[in-house]
Amino acid sequence: MIRVLVFVLCSFSLAVAQQPPAKPCNTEQHRQFDFWIGKWDVHDAQGKHVGENEITRADACYLLESWRGDSGSRGMSLNFVDPATGKWTQDWVDNSGGRIEISGSWSEGALRLEGTHTLPNGTKRPFRGTWIPLEDGRVRQYFEEIADEEKGWAPWFDGYYTQRKD
Repeated sequence: MIRVLVFVLCSFSLAVAQQPPAKPCNTEQHRQFDFWIGKWDVHDAQGKHVGENEITRADACYLLESWRGDSGSRGMSLNFVDPATGKWTQDWVDNSGGRIEISGSWSEGALRLEGTHTLPNGTKRPFRGTWIPLEDGRVRQYFEEIADEEKGWAPWFDGYYTQRKD
């Protein structure tokens, strides 16, 4: 009886070991931000070129952002669906020493994330961002923060992404 049980357990273990590994992050939710993947020229709401951004899918589980602003700003973000919360999360850091930590979900035709902007001096401010895929193939990225509690939310960045032709 013990030999049979050992044989069954060993056979089960071997069968489990031979199963191909599950494909993590292979869900519709993990593809929600794919519209942002690409090499982009970024213009402000008035049409002035403000920078370039490249967003790549590093693997099935996350996107990497690499920003180069015309004014010398540089930054990177890691974007992923947090397995603990089930929400999209962006963790951004830039060459000024600032950091943005926001999370949220797809809602009403846009990805909407909210959290905190930490300034280089350590001050924390409420912050939120919205990514909207536009019908003409561009992407609008709109950020707001609260720098003054009495005034509430104020625009921080309003960028329009156009795919680069290079």
